[in-house]
Amino acid sequence: GFLGFSLVFRTNICYNRWWEGRCLWGALIFASINLAQQGQCWIKDKQSLRRLCCAVVTFPYACKAQLRGASIMEDAEYLLQRGLINPAQLAVVTKRNGWQPYYFMGAMRAAINHDLEKSKAAGSIRNRNSLKTETTGSQ
Repeated sequence: GFLGFSLVFRTNICYNRWWEGRCLWGALIFASINLAQQGQCWIKDKQSLRRLCCAVVTFPYACKAQLRGASIMEDAEYLLQRGLINPAQLAVVTKRNGWQPYYFMGAMRAAINHDLEKSKAAGSIRNRNSLKTETTGSQ
């Protein structure tokens, strides 16, 4: 009786852990897709958008490798063939001593900032004071 209960209890705990991991991984993929879609709506510079989307797609691969205690090198051929990462980026990522997904988080941030700076330089983003003046009609 006790052995059967113990086996069922342990199996149930394992399943719950697996299910929680699956839910968290699904949330990561959903957030990645959402970020890429938002980027397509807001980022005007095609090069920045491509850099963002490539980093968004590559980020889960880096997370997977980290969770397995490996390096992104196990998926390097796939990522290189599809143009999601270039050899120079791969060399930088694999030389990192820390958490490899941070590189792709930084690449996403850099792509968004690059487009934001280009938009500011082009004057397509108005500062808060000019927007306030336009909406209130006062100076």
